Amino acid sequence: MSNGYDPYVPPPEHGGAQGYGSGAQSQPGPQYQQYQGQPYRPQGYQSAPQPSQPYQNQPYQGQQYGAPARRVGSAPYGSWGSRVGAYLIDSLLSAVPMIVISGLGLWLAFKDSYSVEDINGNSTLHNVSGGGVALALLGPLVALLFNLWNRAIRQGRTGQSLGKKMLHLKVVDERTGQPTGAGVGFGRYLLEAVAGGISGGLLLIVDLLWPLWDDTKQTLHDKIVHTIVVRGD
Repeated sequence: MSNGYDPYVPPPEHGGAQGYGSGAQSQPGPQYQQYQGQPYRPQGYQSAPQPSQPYQNQPYQGQQYGAPARRVGSAPYGSWGSRVGAYLIDSLLSAVPMIVISGLGLWLAFKDSYSVEDINGNSTLHNVSGGGVALALLGPLVALLFNLWNRAIRQGRTGQSLGKKMLHLKVVDERTGQPTGAGVGFGRYLLEAVAGGISGGLLLIVDLLWPLWDDTKQTLHDKIVHTIVVRGD
């Protein structure tokens, strides 16, 4: 049966549009763009802006508030035995000149002296050499100046006293890994000397023994000035 239309001519559009072959062209529908490998989006669609880099949970790398400063570098701590050995070497290096100088001074001071006893039995020395006495007093001063140079200035600037140099130890700032400088070196030496001068030397003994149970092998005066002793050249 025939439906009134030519089977080879498309049915007329609504609104009176002309059929095929009339020279008129139908208006195109909405235009869509297709991208290969991407989901379909109609024209005019705008996606939400994407961050340039995906968020990643990264642990906080900064130093936590109130956390103690830790040492830098990977040099191992100096052993307690080597530290005691360096201390004894430095003490011997300062004691020998003092003993020699003071001993010579005492000999010169009293070699020609003699004692006179009065009627009450009190003895008085005569003919004591003043130069010998002065030389005897010079010995401790030489030892003090040597210790200031060796344990404060030299060790502060280079990290090593003569004793630590011999046993390959180095004193450094625990926060930078570098020598502390002469100022901190002097303060460190002064604290050690004060510890030896009070409490009959008991505090010095505790101070020297402290690295045996301390995690960072520090003495008490090390903790005050933030220094550590490590293996060095």
